[in-house]
Amino acid sequence: MKYLKIIIGFLSIPVMVIVGWYMVTYTSLKNPIDEMIYSEITRFKIVGVPEYSYVVNSPVSYDVTDNNHFTILNYRLKNLNKNESAYIYIDDLKKFIFTYQFNLIDNKVLIIEYSYQLADIEKTIYIKDENNIRIAEYDNILKLLSENNLNKEWLRNRSNFVFHDMLLQPWFEKGSQRYSFEDLGNLKIEESELLK
Repeated sequence: MKYLKIIIGFLSIPVMVIVGWYMVTYTSLKNPIDEMIYSEITRFKIVGVPEYSYVVNSPVSYDVTDNNHFTILNYRLKNLNKNESAYIYIDDLKKFIFTYQFNLIDNKVLIIEYSYQLADIEKTIYIKDENNIRIAEYDNILKLLSENNLNKEWLRNRSNFVFHDMLLQPWFEKGSQRYSFEDLGNLKIEESELLK
């Protein structure tokens, strides 16, 4: 009996170390994007956080056995219209890119992108033409928007919708246990030059 207690004691040490490591990892998440990345790339979780792929209803999720070390999730929530799409790039180096696409006339696509790295999220807005050439100049973007009966105010509202209603709100409703619109942790948002 004495030896059994010693064996159980020795076996419990690695379990406690692993559990402690996962708790430290979870408590080190400083903002909701960190939580999203953690939820998707970490398979053994101490805290019951759903995978981000589940939250956005993606048929694809991060595969720890895949040697690519990244995934691209399809955003499939009901707040998208037929001329819109969104996807999320996540890798195990904590890179996170949320990309929203809005189809314009003449095979052009408006892109609103939120790229995350180390507590900073940068908003980038540009248009891709039918040849996949990137159009990022302010005047050209506004001209192409006006050809679609859209303007800078629509763009500002749309980019806010993408950030609040598409990127953050589903996570706050179904995933996050620590963050909210009132508490974004250390997340800093760098506004697109186009909307300044």
